[in-house]
Amino acid sequence: YWTMMEADDAIGSVDLSLIEGGAAELGFLLRRDRWGLGLATEAAAAVIAHGFGPLGLTRLAAAVQAQNRAAARVLEKNGFKRVDARPVLLADGARRDCSFYLLTR
Repeated sequence: YWTMMEADDAIGSVDLSLIEGGAAELGFLLRRDRWGLGLATEAAAAVIAHGFGPLGLTRLAAAVQAQNRAAARVLEKNGFKRVDARPVLLADGARRDCSFYLLTR
């Protein structure tokens, strides 16, 4: 888990959730006032490098809501390929179309 900090205020986070068999799921959040600066792309790249390097992972997965093109671009800029899209039931009880991405070492 890695958090970007500025003046003791978190502006975002990037994390890897280990799955099994050398795989993990990548997740990231960024405060809205920091969107469009390349910070999520840069932070995700650092965590991906750590996952494929010292952690020895062989593949990473990620999911984004289909309408979130900015999050999809962060993944695509880091080499992820879209592998599936389907409706998913989210925590708020709503169904949303989600796109699923995969990156292998």
